[in-house]
Amino acid sequence: MRNCDACGGSIKFINSSTAKCEYCGRFFQINGNKLSEKNVESLYKEATELFNRGSEDAVLDAIEIFDALGSYKDSSNKVYEGKNKISRAKADEADRKLEEQRRIELAEIERKKKEYEKKQKKKIITIIGAVAVAVITVVILTVSISNSRKHDKYQKAVTYFNQGEYENAIEIFESLGNYKDSADYLCSASEIVTSREDTYNKGVSYYNEGLYIEAIAVLTEIIGYQDSSEYIENAGEKLYEQGEQFFNGEEYEKAQEVLNSIPEMSSSYAKAVALSKQVDEAIVETQNMQKYEAAVSAYEGGEYETAQRLFIEIRDYSDSNEYLNTIGDLLFEAATSLYDAGEYVSCGDYLVLIDSSDEWERYSEAVDLFNQAKEIYYNQIEEEAKNICRSQGEEEMKSFVNGRKCSLLSDDSVNTLIQECRINVVNMENLNPYAEGSHGLGHEFSSEDTLGNTYSYAFHGYMDIEDGGAYEIYNIQSKYKYLNATVAVRKPWDSIEEGYIGHIRIYGDDRLIWSDDGIKGTTKPYDIQVDIEGVEDLKIEMYGDGNFGNYGIHVLLCNPVLSE
Repeated sequence: MRNCDACGGSIKFINSSTAKCEYCGRFFQINGNKLSEKNVESLYKEATELFNRGSEDAVLDAIEIFDALGSYKDSSNKVYEGKNKISRAKADEADRKLEEQRRIELAEIERKKKEYEKKQKKKIITIIGAVAVAVITVVILTVSISNSRKHDKYQKAVTYFNQGEYENAIEIFESLGNYKDSADYLCSASEIVTSREDTYNKGVSYYNEGLYIEAIAVLTEIIGYQDSSEYIENAGEKLYEQGEQFFNGEEYEKAQEVLNSIPEMSSSYAKAVALSKQVDEAIVETQNMQKYEAAVSAYEGGEYETAQRLFIEIRDYSDSNEYLNTIGDLLFEAATSLYDAGEYVSCGDYLVLIDSSDEWERYSEAVDLFNQAKEIYYNQIEEEAKNICRSQGEEEMKSFVNGRKCSLLSDDSVNTLIQECRINVVNMENLNPYAEGSHGLGHEFSSEDTLGNTYSYAFHGYMDIEDGGAYEIYNIQSKYKYLNATVAVRKPWDSIEEGYIGHIRIYGDDRLIWSDDGIKGTTKPYDIQVDIEGVEDLKIEMYGDGNFGNYGIHVLLCNPVLSE
């Protein structure tokens, strides 16, 4: 059994696509093994659409949803209307089937009648002689008289059959023997009588067992047969008495079931409708009281989100609205404190909870604070994402932005940020200097620093500072805004003598814009970002104490890139 993510209550499945928490009343959309919260109003509209379709299956589905919605709008009335609608539809369908069967039987009788008349016409009477003629004439006259009487009886029996007076029809058809299609009529009438009698006996049996709902359902198929209507009337009265007992015993769902089963033809129907309205009101009151108690309990336990949602559902019940304003104040105060502390995401999470109750009297203040937190957080992520794109590439930037989704940063905002934070990056290993010192800079691939980190490319400075020839100048034509790189010390072949110092200096148009003249063998790698906006000529100068070759300190400027 699944449990509610909000309150831990048991989840009850309403149908294949919708579920409801039996404790807090929250609705969920079923998507495979996942549950996502479903808006009550949209669920009500879905049920209304199903109800208006009119088919039995659609109405049954709508009843399930309206029943789960309980007191929301006119859901309780819709449950009652739906059940009556289905009951009437079933009764109409039963009448239609009975009338259709009767038409089929009459058509068969008419067919056999025409067939008989056709055969009669084919008889040829051969008159052999005058005596024979006389004899035949007497016989014909006798037969004609007899047939005339049979015909009258036959027509009377057919009339009884068509009027549904099958017992009277059977008595006459039995006396007619094989006259015309009397035998067929007799068979059909006998089957109908047997079927009605079986249905009647079944309904009476249900009634005697106290199964009044079942008795009504069966006996309404043969209304008018014997005392079926009387049994239906009595069953309706019994159901009303049960409804009163259930109502007085506060068993409201049982009361609804029996009261809704009383047919309109029953004299108890009008008072059943009146009592049913009282039952609905009692159910709403009970549900409101239960929600109120659960909401107060959640409030006292500090579960403000759960308490707020429940109080919203019963806003006009008791002092629910006062609780809602208090909860709004508490959440807003907590959000304000988080905002002042720079905890913008947590601030937004609290404000989103307030957002679920737009009738809270300080709602506009919450909206303003949320928008301020959202703007600050957006700008923070934007700046950091751009730096990541510059130093680590676009894919890392996308991963970073997607990982920052929260109440302040929606999917649409994430997509916008990714577009805005794409930065054009140029690796300096692909550029050529237009000027360099007497020794230039070293260019290394797959360099390893003192901590064992490996870099795909690095500028390498190893000449003594007094030499002054280890630099390169690049004409970057004021196209870029930042130089990003990692400063490190190359792993020595032996050891770096204590006191040896490395130097890295970066000039923009002959003006020193960044430097570190205190790099030691113990210096750990660190990232730099140098503002080079408007620089035409970029000069990189790198030195290390010690003599030429493999001794001394060797400084590295790793993975240097230029970006917009």
